[in-house]
Amino acid sequence: MTDYPHLLCNLSNDMALATDAVPYFPPQHIRQMEDDLAMLAHVWDDGSERPQPWGWSRAAKAVFRRRGIDVRLMPSDDELACWRQYSSRAFAAAYVQQPLLPTDDGVMDVGLRMRFCRSVDEVPTTFACPMIFKSPWSSSGRGIFVADTMTADVQRRLQGFVHRQGGFLMDEYYDKRLDFALEYRMTQSGDAEFVGYSVFMAETNGNYGYNVVDDQRCLRAMIEAEWGGDIAALCNAHRQRLQQMLGGRYRGFVGIDMMVVELPSGGRAVHPCVEINLRMNMGILALLLEQQADDRRFYQRLRDRLVLEDFPFDDFDCLRSCMRSSMRVPLTPSRDVGFQASLTSGKLMITCS
Repeated sequence: MTDYPHLLCNLSNDMALATDAVPYFPPQHIRQMEDDLAMLAHVWDDGSERPQPWGWSRAAKAVFRRRGIDVRLMPSDDELACWRQYSSRAFAAAYVQQPLLPTDDGVMDVGLRMRFCRSVDEVPTTFACPMIFKSPWSSSGRGIFVADTMTADVQRRLQGFVHRQGGFLMDEYYDKRLDFALEYRMTQSGDAEFVGYSVFMAETNGNYGYNVVDDQRCLRAMIEAEWGGDIAALCNAHRQRLQQMLGGRYRGFVGIDMMVVELPSGGRAVHPCVEINLRMNMGILALLLEQQADDRRFYQRLRDRLVLEDFPFDDFDCLRSCMRSSMRVPLTPSRDVGFQASLTSGKLMITCS
């Protein structure tokens, strides 16, 4: 990526936020993942020369400064300190303290008991149902575990969260039926622009599985079929709350992870805010791929930047024609050993060989 100094595929940014170290050196396997998947940054490249990382942190800013990027094109240190706090799960817990929609039938009460704890003493000694615990900053299932009773091991792990990151998020562990997200962009003027829906699969431990790449009508239909509620009203409610809590304080992408859950009493509900990601994310990446799937110029740039001997370039004129062929479409260079991103049967996937 040395030829594109304004692009940075720093997938470890959540970990950099946790340590707040400058410079930040992620574990070796994470560094390999970032190197192997670096070409993904070309998907979100908007064509400008402004710095475009996966996520902002003091460590990311330091990388751009070493590359010679004008500091005036980057967030200030005070802004980065503020954005770091908004990226914490403590902010997500505060975000859902009040219902987003009327709760006359109780189906939007899910998530209201999510709370951020700064001491293990705040956790009850017995659980009425399984609980999920998360460190303030983590990604791809790291720093997350589920427990159905308070044991010495659970207490030790929670104390570790408190010692390293100042606390942990606690929520009920729900019977999940669908993972989805609402994607927004906070503008310079403080507006929260709705970017689109994303539907994805995450494993029980939070590890990323894949994102569905499809048009917005299909993704909305998938969500509404599982839930049966008014997704438009929920989109607008999130937009208003984002403008209230982040307007004029943050600019950039915001992804709100949610899920449709089965209620113990019957029926289904939506957890309106499992997590908030203030950065590029796989849902927006899938959305951008769908938006550009018929753009021959985008496909040409993708072909030019990926040197892939096993890709039948001449057989297709755009990304959508590849997708319709049901073939595996590589988005990063193929490797015998390492990480690869691809579109496979309409799914955006990250695999490791």
